Amino acid sequence: MRVAIYVQDSTVRAMIDLRKQEQALRRLAAEKGYEVVSVFSDIDPVVDPDRQGMNALREAIRERRFDAVVALSADRLYQDAESLLGFAEECRRMGVQVDVPDFEEAIAEQIPNRRMAA
Repeated sequence: MRVAIYVQDSTVRAMIDLRKQEQALRRLAAEKGYEVVSVFSDIDPVVDPDRQGMNALREAIRERRFDAVVALSADRLYQDAESLLGFAEECRRMGVQVDVPDFEEAIAEQIPNRRMAA
């Protein structure tokens, strides 16, 4: 399976932490037999509110350049529920899996909240 890695960090030591995240995700991908074909990254959304790495990732998803996205946790993708749900739906429509340890749990937690708000 061809995968894209997404890393994001908002700490002062972001560059070091991004490298550690990428290394951990490359190990995970290797253990699962995945082929890493792309890496996307963002540093502090306050510094880069446009999230160029995420925008590039979403464009690559629409172009179906890989089969799955891997990240360390759902909050690395998005911290707000609406954006996370939108990302999940976009991936589903494009046939791209999301391999993130807490992704299904994070989505499940938000679905009742979304229905209540509707």
